[in-house]
Amino acid sequence: EAAAAAAAAAAAAAAKAATAAGIMAGAGAVLCAVSCVLLLHAGYSASHFNSLATDAGIPASSPPLDVLVECGVASLIMLLGLLSSLSLSKVRTSKDQAAKTWGEVDARPDYALFATRAPALTQRLRSAAA
Repeated sequence: EAAAAAAAAAAAAAAKAATAAGIMAGAGAVLCAVSCVLLLHAGYSASHFNSLATDAGIPASSPPLDVLVECGVASLIMLLGLLSSLSLSKVRTSKDQAAKTWGEVDARPDYALFATRAPALTQRLRSAAA
């Protein structure tokens, strides 16, 4: 009976965690949508500013400050939305990698340098300096 109660409690905790993850993913999607709307509005505002400046004969070298601030805020909201909707998992090594040392795991012969251009470059620099 105690095992069944523990299993039921574990199942309830897993369901609660899944619900919380679903809510966070939904909130992340809403934040991303709001960010897209803000970026579209900033683009429209910049285009409208450019057309007004062209009609007035004023050279528009950069967008107005409110457009830049709106783009920055939208970028931060997008970042928060993407980070809140991620489901991260722990990084684990496989069984065959766990027994190896770090030197064995990190050995990448593709990046080993057996010959460099240093002697040729040194000779070229000496002949150019002479």
